[in-house]
Order: sequence, then structure tokens, then C-alpha cells
Amino acid sequence: MKIIQLLIVTLLTTTAHAAVAEKTCEVLEPGKRLGDRFSIGTVLKAEKSVAPDALPGWHRPTDPAGKAVRLRFDADKKLVEFEAPLPACVQLGSRRVETASVHVLAAALGTCGPEKMLEGGNIMECSGVTLVTSGGAAAIRIAAPAGACSTYVAQGSWFDAGGAHPAKGTELAVGEPMLCLPNVTRPLNAKTSLADFKALGLPCREDAARGGTQLVCGDTTYSFAGPTLLLTRVGFAR
Repeated sequence: MKIIQLLIVTLLTTTAHAAVAEKTCEVLEPGKRLGDRFSIGTVLKAEKSVAPDALPGWHRPTDPAGKAVRLRFDADKKLVEFEAPLPACVQLGSRRVETASVHVLAAALGTCGPEKMLEGGNIMECSGVTLVTSGGAAAIRIAAPAGACSTYVAQGSWFDAGGAHPAKGTELAVGEPMLCLPNVTRPLNAKTSLADFKALGLPCREDAARGGTQLVCGDTTYSFAGPTLLLTRVGFAR
């Protein structure tokens, strides 16, 4: 009888420990959230809860528990992107995924491209998720889907459904359709703020302009206007 009781206690203890272990996995929803602390679209209500990061356009929580997390907000103070250390495991739908390597998570996601070797670290881009490794540390970056491009700029021209048009010496008015340019990692439109654009980390010169600000990035000039400095025009030098 004592042996049976001991087996029952051991079984119950093991089950309880397993349940606790299951709870330690943070739920991952690509393009939406990681765990319960950070979710895309959350509005920043207490500005003192974050402080500017060294990387322009990004912030970090002032709570020491979140010091390893970076956050990026749009002009309406909504969270549009965040980066956090990769947890030991994640709950991906009904699956528990151990993440000792970013490659395991990439394979489990099934939406990731090849690993890109970049200066300062490597990345794998997936749908709603970017996996980052740098200096032996791994991080996961969550962002809302960028949207599809309706206008492209390439090789001295801009392209839409109507065909190719010369870009040099012209300006494009920016509206709701998504505008995509070489070396700019996210589509742009009239909701793109100056802070959003700076967060892309492009080498640009900032100039004051009447009623707004201009960023001159090589042969391309981006004009931002209005009280929240939203993108209005993109000009191309001759």
C-alpha cells in the first residue's frame, strides 16, 4: 500500500511540475504578441514608463525587469514593433517549441527566409517575426505586417500598375498606397512618421523646412509635415 501511495504522490508531483514548466512558455503570435507584457497596437499611456534608447526612434522600459527590451511607437503612441530576448521556449499555437537555437524556432514557424549574415549580427526574416543573433545572444523582434507595396522605386524610375515613370527630378506625393524604395526595409505611406523613418537607421541628413522637416538620404529627399511630422512627399534629385 505504501508503495502505491508513493507512486501516486510521485506521479502527482511530476504532473504538477510539468504543468508549471508548461506555464513558463510565453505565447508567441507572429505580428501580434510575445507573452502578456507586450502586444502590437498597445497604446503608451504612461510616458514615464519608457525612456529613449540609444537607437533613434526606439525606447526601453524604465522598469529594470524590462531593460533588455526595446520598443518602437508610432505617432499615435501605439506599439508597432518590439524586440526582446528569445525565451527558452514559446507556445506556438498548440505546440510547445524549445528555442535553444533560433533555427529551431525558424523551422517551427515555417515562414522564415535564409539567415542573413550582417555586420554586427545575423537575422532571419519571417512573417511578423524577425529572429536576431548577435554576440552569442538571441532576440526575437515582433512587428505588425508591413502591408503590400503598390508603388515601387527602382533603377531611376517609379512603377505602378500603369507602368514605368521617370523618377529623377520629380516628386511623389505620398498617400495611403504603400510606396517601396530600395534599401528601405518597410513600405512607406502618409501614416509614416519622422520617428518611424528614423528608426530604420538610414544614413540621412536632417534639414529644417517650412512647416516641417526634410531627411536627405543620398539622392532622395523625404518631406515630413504637420503637427506629428508625417511623410508627405518623396523627391528624387536629377
